[in-house]
Amino acid sequence: MAATAQEDGVRSPAPGPRGCEHYDRACLLKAPCCDKLYTCRLCHDTHEDHQLDRFKVKEVQCINCEKLQHAQQTCEDCSTLFGEYYCSICHLFDKDKKHVLKMFPGRIVQYAWRTFIPPVSLLMSCHAGISYIERVMKKC
Repeated sequence: MAATAQEDGVRSPAPGPRGCEHYDRACLLKAPCCDKLYTCRLCHDTHEDHQLDRFKVKEVQCINCEKLQHAQQTCEDCSTLFGEYYCSICHLFDKDKKHVLKMFPGRIVQYAWRTFIPPVSLLMSCHAGISYIERVMKKC
């Protein structure tokens, strides 16, 4: 499920640039296809001769304490928040939960309007196997 967090005991990472040009996040994804660490699947795909399937990501590494752990919204060792927005199905982490809507606003709104699904519902209904989510979030 998608989540947003500002829970007690959750520590925000130090201010400043983190992540990559695509996403502001405090973790690296461990690519199950090659066991390499990348900030996002787009960075992975740029540097490798194969594509990272974000639905198969199982582990992340905290950029603060470097602990490798199962994919989740906060670090189990240092409590760093990896992203304000996190989807446990497609493993999208981002500082700004509005980023997903900003990336392809026309496409999301237009597609949602045609199918009578509000954009927020698309984000909150990110379940593997629902084809409209795969098309809408293809470049996330």
